[in-house]
Amino acid sequence: MTESSHGMASNAARTAGAALSGASDIAEQAGEAARRAKGKFESARQPVADKLHGAADTVRSQADRISGAAQSAADRLEASADYIKSRDAKRMMQDLIVLIKQHPTKSLLIAGAVGFLVARAFRSKD
Repeated sequence: MTESSHGMASNAARTAGAALSGASDIAEQAGEAARRAKGKFESARQPVADKLHGAADTVRSQADRISGAAQSAADRLEASADYIKSRDAKRMMQDLIVLIKQHPTKSLLIAGAVGFLVARAFRSKD
């Protein structure tokens, strides 16, 4: 090999090493971001479940004055709280994907409604 081909090979090796290093840094940053997001989600699960349990208890305590619909709503809140407590984020995402595949039209309508409500909530009042 000539000197110029050695130089080119050396430059190519340095460039490949830098690219691998950069990719490794990006992968580490993405992994860290995912760990932080999971930690935030995990720390919020218990308080959300507790609030749902509290709401279910409140609805049940008022159910005598209301109707069977209140009891049904309380049961659903309780089931939601139990679901949140018993599953981690990964399992909830898997369940959501299955639900979306089973009901694609309803899922799109719900996503559109949620998007509309979020847009309205952040819309300026000018």
